Amino acid sequence: MKAKIYIISVCVKVKKRYSIFHFKGVYNGHKINSIILDCNEFEVDEEYLLYVDVVSIKNGTLYGKIITKKLLFPNAYSD
Repeated sequence: MKAKIYIISVCVKVKKRYSIFHFKGVYNGHKINSIILDCNEFEVDEEYLLYVDVVSIKNGTLYGKIITKKLLFPNAYSD
């Protein structure tokens, strides 16, 4: 499965080698519950616009490689 898609999502967890994003919906006929990307350069609880190369979908999780990312609403919660 080689497709490139845009996603708007919130980062929920950053691990050593990957990041997990919140997502509830359907892609290409598959119900998606989360997204795991091969990059750990994200901040938890921040919202991003992601351009992703889809690698696979397994058990409701979309796995992908990040092409580009953009932080939405930077400093939105700072005083």
